[in-house]
Amino acid sequence: MTGMSRYYVTRSLLCVAVGAVIGLGFSNWWLGVLTALATFASFVWIARSGRYVVRDETSAAPMRTDEMSQAIRTRAARDSFAVQTLYLSALVICFGLITPGDVPVELLSLALALSFLVYVVSDWRQRR
Repeated sequence: MTGMSRYYVTRSLLCVAVGAVIGLGFSNWWLGVLTALATFASFVWIARSGRYVVRDETSAAPMRTDEMSQAIRTRAARDSFAVQTLYLSALVICFGLITPGDVPVELLSLALALSFLVYVVSDWRQRR
């Protein structure tokens, strides 16, 4: 059995376990099946996305990161942090100086969503 075969076998067992926990916890068998399929699809995508170097000589964990992937993730995290800092600074100026008041929770959760979106887009653009 090659390294990638072991990878898929171990990940499929993990997906079945996660699906069983979700299915039994929420009492919906179809939700457990969908969770298991989505989890396995993400593992397949990760293996084929080019984000990791595949080394078949290792057993159940054949994927490793290289220096280029680490540099891309670092730049994407930097971009995300910069955008989040600017957004939160604008909230401080708006709700602290211009119109003093409480900051709505929706605007704070938008900061997290915006930061995540910038990270994903920045990572995707740099890998092209």
